[in-house]
Amino acid sequence: MAVKRNKQKSTNKTKPRGKREARGGATNSPPKTSRWSRLPKFKAILLGLLMGFTSLAVFWAWGSEQTKLSVEVPSPELELQRVQVPTPVSLVQGPSPEQTTVKKKVVLVLDDAGYHVEHLKKFLELPFPFAVAIIPFLPESSLSLELVKQAKKIPMLHMPMQPLGNQNPGEGALMVDDDDGTIIDKLQRALDSLPGVVGVNNHMGSLLTSNKEKMRVVLNYLASRNLFYVDSLTSAGSVALELAQELNHPLLQRDIFLDHEESQSYREHALGMAKDRLLSKDYVVLIGHVQTPSLIDQLLQFYHQNSENIEFVDPREILR
Repeated sequence: MAVKRNKQKSTNKTKPRGKREARGGATNSPPKTSRWSRLPKFKAILLGLLMGFTSLAVFWAWGSEQTKLSVEVPSPELELQRVQVPTPVSLVQGPSPEQTTVKKKVVLVLDDAGYHVEHLKKFLELPFPFAVAIIPFLPESSLSLELVKQAKKIPMLHMPMQPLGNQNPGEGALMVDDDDGTIIDKLQRALDSLPGVVGVNNHMGSLLTSNKEKMRVVLNYLASRNLFYVDSLTSAGSVALELAQELNHPLLQRDIFLDHEESQSYREHALGMAKDRLLSKDYVVLIGHVQTPSLIDQLLQFYHQNSENIEFVDPREILR
């Protein structure tokens, strides 16, 4: 089309162009472009704008949804971090108040069983653990042992030993004049008469327990039979504790006699002393006697009033 137009200009160089020619009316002039001929291009622009606005709207909606999701639904990485955040130490290591309360312990030994089981039976109804020390070779020694076992209390041998005075400690008592073999024979005979006892304490014995040579024989023999010893501490000169530490033998030492005097006020005072001792000690060792039945109610009252902070235990629990 461009070539034809160039040929006409070369043959009519001087001829002026008329209005129709100038407007494109001649047959060799370029075709006339009307508004309708430009419509497809307009549609394309309009369609492009429409598509652009649509894309913007879709992008905006998508962005809003992502923002909403980022607020409401944590990403997996964030959730993982949340799981791995350490729990505060106070929640991990802080036990409940019940777990933090460590009860103080009471070891109770009731001496002189073997005389009258009627007294013993009343004590055996007490609802907490305690030991019963049975004197050997008495009329009701064997029966006392059976009753103690049936009641699931702790049976012990209450071994007669020579005192400082002229009192008779009983049959088969250990004497300071006994040689080592005699002491061992007496211990064996007494223990065999009460099968199943788990420990020994001294009946009287203020003289013999202060004799280091004799007590060494006693503790060595008890160790050979896997028996613990409770020093009744009838004399301040007792060497039992010193020797037990030297020999590494399990031993407990009496803290308080509950019925050293017969009055109720003394027993109340003794139980009050036990409670005071537990302010500075983890356990206390108490000794009473089965011939004091009035002690039962006081022990029961002490047990109920202090059960949140104090518990009665088997002597072996202290010696573990």
